[in-house]
Amino acid sequence: MLRTFLHTHPDVWDQVFQLDPRRAGFVARLLASTGPTLLDVGCATGVLCGELAARGFQSTGVDLTPAFIQAARRKYSQVPFHVGDMRRLRLRASFHVLTCLGTTFLYNVRNEDLTATLASFHRALRPGGVLLIDVVNAMAFIQARPFRSTSEHRFLLGNVQATATLEHTVLEETQCFTEQVTWRVEGRRPRRDPRSTFRMLFPQEARHFLEGAGFQDVKILGDFRLSARRLEGPRMLLLARKGVTQRTRE
Repeated sequence: MLRTFLHTHPDVWDQVFQLDPRRAGFVARLLASTGPTLLDVGCATGVLCGELAARGFQSTGVDLTPAFIQAARRKYSQVPFHVGDMRRLRLRASFHVLTCLGTTFLYNVRNEDLTATLASFHRALRPGGVLLIDVVNAMAFIQARPFRSTSEHRFLLGNVQATATLEHTVLEETQCFTEQVTWRVEGRRPRRDPRSTFRMLFPQEARHFLEGAGFQDVKILGDFRLSARRLEGPRMLLLARKGVTQRTRE
């Protein structure tokens, strides 16, 4: 179970990670062209599900952190939310679109976990359904940009100033990076989160795993525009479709 400051303070999460309207619009267009049901894996406090439910779509959210799911249920009582592991989704329904955004997918550090997660996603989608995964662009680590081992970010939490200092380390042998955050919130003692480890996923590697899981029409994008094929920014989007005639993979 994740025990970082943000995972134990869902109210702060909502202030730090506000919904990007481009992201919501992109997913809404996928739903409009594919079908009305959405499963958001790693939904956190349910903001994306709530926004798309307000637009008339049928949203469902899953997250591993119970505090997030409790907060989501309080805010969006009309949306079903479940505590669950992305490697072993246990939902009776199947969905037209499945999203896994932010850093969620990169917790699959081991190949076995990544394979299990994609198989789980494949089972959760309807035939012809669309998968959208948003991850850190690992290519940015090896392009002409120096890797920043430390960065500082300032937030206003209500009327209180907060600073998050992020320390990153690249683990070359395991193709991962670690992140440790120190929080300094006005009026509180500094808090240092446990170190988190994330996979560095490269484009051809991602394509290989997606196709191996039975997905088709794999597209790799640089941002929330279908025309953004160059990976020049910090994010990488993976877009793929479950075949119409395929059997669900176990």
